[in-house]
Parts: sequence; structure tokens; C-alpha cells
Amino acid sequence: MPKMKRYTIKGILAWNPCERYTEEYLRELMGRRESVSLIEILVADISSEDAVWAACHAMNDRQRRHFACDCAESVLHLANDPRSSEAVRVARLYADGRATDDELAAAWAAARDAARDAAWDAARQTLLMLALAGEIE
Repeated sequence: MPKMKRYTIKGILAWNPCERYTEEYLRELMGRRESVSLIEILVADISSEDAVWAACHAMNDRQRRHFACDCAESVLHLANDPRSSEAVRVARLYADGRATDDELAAAWAAARDAARDAAWDAARQTLLMLALAGEIE
């Protein structure tokens, strides 16, 4: 296993965290350690939002793009729309330098349209259920 990168208080402060993450608070979180690994950040007693924020700052652009694709793929089964799957596929290609800005923009626009269509479909189904239940006329 390769040696894991370590992050110092100075390095974390350079990411410009929110005002709560002062040097003093980071010292408290790190205990006596001079630096922490990404794993130590992810298991620290901080919110999931803050842990993910820190991890994204520790990643390079390619890693962040693949992480976003991983997150999207974990819920693609809920979308049930090929435009969403295609957007993730193109985003992965783009992260690896194998898709153009135009291809990414087109895939993003198609995924946005898929999300809009899904939202309208969900609203329509909700209204139908409310009407059938007699809650609206």
C-alpha cells in the first residue's frame, strides 16, 4: 500500500474552510498529531458535509470528477432515463481527457432536461394521487 498523503493545519486552512474551522478548532480535532490522513479526516467527529468538502479539496480535478460520477452512478437506477446514464459516461470520458467541452455541455443539457422531465412527471403523479384521494378537486 502506498504511503498516504498527510495534511497539516496550515494546508487545511489554505483551502479556506468556513469560519468554524479555526486553527484552534483544527488543533482540537487533530489532537497531538502534526498532520492527518484523508482517512482520519473522513472518520473525524465532523459533519459528513464537512468531511466530503475536505476530501474534495484533497482531490485533484480528475479525482473530483470521477467521485462525482461515482455518486451519480449510485442513484442512476432511480432516474431510469438513458440521458442521465449518458451524461455520467461522457463526464467520465471528459475527466480522462477523452471528451470535448462541447460533448460534456451537450450531455449536461440532456441530463438537465431529463431531471426537469422527471420533476414534472413526479408533480403530475402527486397531483393525481391527491385528486384520487379527494384532497384536491
